[in-house]
Amino acid sequence: MHCGGRQFLANDSLPPDLDALLSGGNLLKVVLEAVLDLDDPAQCLPFTDHPADHPHPQRLLALLAYCYASGLYDSEQIEQAALADPALRSLCGATYPTSQDLRQFRRQHRTVLRICLAKVLLETWRAQFWTRCADEMNIRRVDYLLAQAHSNRDLQSHFAKAAEERINCAVALDSMALDD
Repeated sequence: MHCGGRQFLANDSLPPDLDALLSGGNLLKVVLEAVLDLDDPAQCLPFTDHPADHPHPQRLLALLAYCYASGLYDSEQIEQAALADPALRSLCGATYPTSQDLRQFRRQHRTVLRICLAKVLLETWRAQFWTRCADEMNIRRVDYLLAQAHSNRDLQSHFAKAAEERINCAVALDSMALDD
């Protein structure tokens, strides 16, 4: 897509920490919307078949998607951050996950995590495109371009790959930590 005479590419616009792009806790909002927007969450995650003393699967999905979108990948660091960071505490509810819970959830639900994270990346990119281009272009034109981008399979594929890269980074960091 073009903005202000230059092509606005998906791959040159997202830093590791997306929270820096979205003000005032909007990344948390984008993550929660992505989790709730899953096509059929009942098939993706076991909502009722989990022990009461373990974190709810939907909360784990939101927690990992938020952390990976924020550039936090190491499960042990996520476990510690969940105790200290108010945004992460709100995602955990009453039960805080261990690093083992996080790794196990990621292994068992990698596909749904990738789908959710890709939605977060796409929505963040769209918000950034809107911010950069709305001043330079007719608002209807920007809305039209964003609608086209949302249905563009190449763009969706790009963000699915970007989400997979972030998940692979988490796997690599956890593997190194377990080797120590």
